[in-house]
Amino acid sequence: MKLGKIRKRTLILTIAVISGFFLVLYAVSSAILTQSFAHLERREVTESLERLENVISREQSNLESIAIDWSMWNDTYRFIQDRNEEYVASNLLAETFVSLDINIIVFLNLSGSAVYTNVYSTDTYDDIQFPEDIMAHLAPEGLIFRSNQEENRVTGFLNLESGTLLIAACPILKSNGEGPPMGTLLMGRWLDDAMLRFMENATSLTLSYRTSEELQGYLELGETEFSELNSTGMTILPLSGEIVAGYLSVKDIYGNNALIFRAELPRHIFQQGQITLLYILSSFAVVSLMLGILTIDLLESRIISRLNNLEKEVVGIASSKNPSGRVSVNGDDEISSLATNINRMIESLEHARAYLEESEQRYRAIVEQQTENICRFTPDFVITFANDAFCRYLNRNREAIIGESFLSLIPDDYKQTLITSSRSLSPDHPTVAYDHPVTTPNGIRWMRSAQTGIFDQNGVVVEYQLVGRDVTEEKRIESELQKYREHLEDLVRERTKELEIINKELQSEIAERKRIEKDLVESEKRYRSVVEDQTELIVRHRPDGTIAFVNPAFCKFFGKEERELIGTPFLQRIANKDRELLGNSIGKLSPSLPVTSSEVEVLDHRGERAWILWTHRGIFDDDGRLIEIQSVGLNITDRIKLMNEVIKIQKLESIGMLAGGIAHEFNNLFTAILSNIALAKLNMPENTVAYQRLTATERSIWTARNLTQQLLTFSKGGEPIKEVTEVKEIIEGALKLVPVNPSVEYDLAIDDNVSPVDVDKGQMMQVLANIIMNAHEAMPGGGKITITARNSDYNLDNSTFAIQSQYVIVSVVDSGIGIPPENLSRIFDPFFTTKTHGKGLGLSVAHSVVKKHGGHIEVESEIGKGTVFRIYLPAANNKKIETKTMEQVETPASTKALRILLMDDEEDILEVISEMLKQAGYEVDCSKEGRETIEKYKRAIKEGKPFDIVIMDLIVREGMSGKEAMKELLEIDPNVKAIVSSGYSNDPVMAEYGRFGFSGVLPKPYSMKELIDAVNKITAEKMNKGKATNEDA
Repeated sequence: MKLGKIRKRTLILTIAVISGFFLVLYAVSSAILTQSFAHLERREVTESLERLENVISREQSNLESIAIDWSMWNDTYRFIQDRNEEYVASNLLAETFVSLDINIIVFLNLSGSAVYTNVYSTDTYDDIQFPEDIMAHLAPEGLIFRSNQEENRVTGFLNLESGTLLIAACPILKSNGEGPPMGTLLMGRWLDDAMLRFMENATSLTLSYRTSEELQGYLELGETEFSELNSTGMTILPLSGEIVAGYLSVKDIYGNNALIFRAELPRHIFQQGQITLLYILSSFAVVSLMLGILTIDLLESRIISRLNNLEKEVVGIASSKNPSGRVSVNGDDEISSLATNINRMIESLEHARAYLEESEQRYRAIVEQQTENICRFTPDFVITFANDAFCRYLNRNREAIIGESFLSLIPDDYKQTLITSSRSLSPDHPTVAYDHPVTTPNGIRWMRSAQTGIFDQNGVVVEYQLVGRDVTEEKRIESELQKYREHLEDLVRERTKELEIINKELQSEIAERKRIEKDLVESEKRYRSVVEDQTELIVRHRPDGTIAFVNPAFCKFFGKEERELIGTPFLQRIANKDRELLGNSIGKLSPSLPVTSSEVEVLDHRGERAWILWTHRGIFDDDGRLIEIQSVGLNITDRIKLMNEVIKIQKLESIGMLAGGIAHEFNNLFTAILSNIALAKLNMPENTVAYQRLTATERSIWTARNLTQQLLTFSKGGEPIKEVTEVKEIIEGALKLVPVNPSVEYDLAIDDNVSPVDVDKGQMMQVLANIIMNAHEAMPGGGKITITARNSDYNLDNSTFAIQSQYVIVSVVDSGIGIPPENLSRIFDPFFTTKTHGKGLGLSVAHSVVKKHGGHIEVESEIGKGTVFRIYLPAANNKKIETKTMEQVETPASTKALRILLMDDEEDILEVISEMLKQAGYEVDCSKEGRETIEKYKRAIKEGKPFDIVIMDLIVREGMSGKEAMKELLEIDPNVKAIVSSGYSNDPVMAEYGRFGFSGVLPKPYSMKELIDAVNKITAEKMNKGKATNEDA
């Protein structure tokens, strides 16, 4: 054996294994990362397009709300009939177009004639020419004119020669919404650069658009993209390695594709994926190189060099022809054991040399007898003797065989035959010949034996002798025996040298063959055990897809027996939409790419959807042809569902944050508007039209405030800010939040003496609206919803939730399909829903809000009869209901000299609130953030003119917030009196202001009366405290 060849082959094999390992890692990593990052990028663009779609929808809704507000007005109703100029002079001013952000307004009477038209440019602040081509759309037979019917409205885009117009057309009705309609009011807004910039700011996207006639402007769109736009309304197309574009199709009022918006986004996710893949491959290359060097070094130092030394020593002994020479033994491993055995063999040969010369003839006779397998065993079949041939036949030493049962060598199905043959022997017939199987390390072999019974003087058998030979491999054994005789003759002639070489080669070959056969048997057993015990799904199928093998886990998952699956198509188990994906993955298998993977959807034995990650390994013949595929499937259903839930939670958190921010901004705007109205009304007689208009505007703003409270409820921020409210007001407000459904009938039964409740009115309206909308969905064909409210003395002994004795019970009863018993206990769980497009949050939010109010919600349902929801709210019998009115306020004479420091980051709010306080007789100073407030407060103390009260906004855009500023003010003056104010009315600081050092709270928006009352309350507390101190003194 040439050690140089071993070294070379070892090096080649090591390099090949490590290279193959690197290539497999490269292929798997590249496929997984590229697909994952592409999916993430597409999801990001889709979410951006959905955000743009929501902005467009919101603009349409805003314009429709404005049109409804103007069309459902008694003044408009009269104007369309008498065309009075006072209406035009008072309402249709340039400021109206600017404040409403509209460009065109048209009044049509019932005959289709234009009573009034005007087009105004908000860029040049001047009237412009009326677009004549719009008149074709205003014809009596047109869609817009038909909107004068009482329930019809038209909202959407309209392409004209002069540009694209967003319009809203509504029937002209009375203020109470009743008819008959007197005509149609149309309002429009140009889709110009200003609106496009607004959309870009709202969505944080770079936008452009084309009309249906200008689609050739987007040259990059092909037939596939247009097809996807027509079917889904969206498509996505990478423009380069840095930019990806998303396209959104928007329909006009006739339902035709009118506009295509293009949003451009940087490909951060794609570029990050390329960088990540590069880093991973570099790491794999370095690790593979280091592993190869280490492996080669270990093989060289631990094995090859030692074998080289051993070979040199053996050759040296052979060359010297000195049988007394020995090889060196170093270490305690297989190589040192080989050296020891070589020394023993040389020593045995040396001792046997003389014996061989003297008894060559006797030795030859013994060797010749070894062609037969001979053993002896007792009547109970315990082996007492075995010759060398028998030991070699079993590949076991004599010590291991002696004392073992001969029946243990015989297969179970032949043991009784051997026992019967043995029992049939007698002194008259002492011998029997038969063929029988024997269990050997090489498997079951057949031996032809002659069994002889040895009897004592009484004819009792004392022992059996069996002489047999292997008839399965008779020719091979005869050939090996002949070769063995020839080798013996050579060994005798050439003495120890020739005997050593032949014996070494023979023993090495036999040992290697037996070791390989044993390893193969054990390997097969281990493989089968591993496959049978695997929890992963294992299937082997032919290139045509026919299943050839399945493990128990595969059978259990699909609920089939193995015999039912063998011979059936593998693709039959895969969902139709993923069969092509799996087929493509298997089609990529080749000798250079033996492993691929695919993630597909299947149906398990219960018929439920599941996701399996299949790893496919190709099995090829010597010519590289694919002969079989082994696919191992990992059930990743839980992981997929968890990822989907995480994505839903992240989306909802983002929407919640946006809702809270919008509510805060609206509350700031409402504060400024209400305060300006209050100032305007101070010097205005109550019986004037302008005063009544301002009062009506106030009521509308307070109604709008309830909408911002619903946004804050959705954003789940903090504890509720409670106020004593009539239950009837909550129910009526909730019904206004529910879309009108003519097929649903309402029956309200509210007791006359029902107690008021102490709740966050906006949150509780949303709770009731969620339950009523669920009732709508439970009655797809229409039905009746009964809403009741009554007092209840709920005894503590009868309840596990009651924290007081009196409650108001609000019940919502529907006549719908009912809730199955197995779902009844889960309806309040987050994300639990049985709807196709539901989010599973409505009832979960309702349950959470009611609990925060110290109440309770329960449900009863019966399939086919309907469902009852009962809400228990703590009664507020001893509290007064505060009304949101702007009465004339009076300030006690003792507070005229009070100094107030007002902090807010909104310039409009600072100006109007400070003016209100000055009108009330207070001395006011202003600041825009916390640090400025602290400096002015310290300066006032130093100058001897300290502030009596500080009113602070909780959150500011820049600088120190009111919460942080309050901490420092308390360190400067522990007796500081401060009122916290914020548009985030359900912030924890607003709910528990006293815990943070504040003396009062003013949720935005607030009226002038609420502002002065809050100041007077703190002033009264200070005066009472001072009076008590003087009396004590």
